[in-house]
Amino acid sequence: MSNKKGRKYQIAIGIPAYNEEQTLPGCIKSISRALNYLARDINFQVKILICENGSTDKTLQVATALKRKLPSLHIRVLTSGKGMVEAEKTIIKAFQRNIDFIFKIDADTLLKKDALSIIIKEFLKHPELKIVGGHSSPINYKGKSLYKRLLDKILNVRGYFPQSEVAKYNVREYHFFAFSDPQTVISPEFESKSKIYFHGRFFCTRGKNI
Repeated sequence: MSNKKGRKYQIAIGIPAYNEEQTLPGCIKSISRALNYLARDINFQVKILICENGSTDKTLQVATALKRKLPSLHIRVLTSGKGMVEAEKTIIKAFQRNIDFIFKIDADTLLKKDALSIIIKEFLKHPELKIVGGHSSPINYKGKSLYKRLLDKILNVRGYFPQSEVAKYNVREYHFFAFSDPQTVISPEFESKSKIYFHGRFFCTRGKNI
């Protein structure tokens, strides 16, 4: 995957943020770590756009503070109308057209250090890919409340049981990826009989036009 002496890829990361003053710093910290890991192999320039969309807490102030504290991440803080879709529209409009890879990451998501690297690797290996998503693994509730344990399993059912995901579109022509690049949490046999999907918390598209 190494291209340290090759072209410089333009990477953009969009983060919709609604009432995420508690989770946004951790999210940005995990992104920074993942970018440092990616930099070992890939020559790139990154821009991060955080879009606050109608928060009632201090999300906007926290985002602005992170921009000042971490200038190397080239953070830009935007605002939009309330709602995830409004935030995503605002982010996409702000991105330039010469972006190679656009990541969408939820503000309450923590990335493993190799998360960005794995996604970029898939794009470089398979030029026909247009969008790649990551599987969300919920943080387990470890308290004593039986109610919260049950609620955790209900709200995060797709994270604990990936096979429960239901996709809207038929994308059988991509089933061969299930065997050429099998996942660790879902068997190729299962994917070959179903519709391939990706989670909205963390995905990447090849360029702005997608």
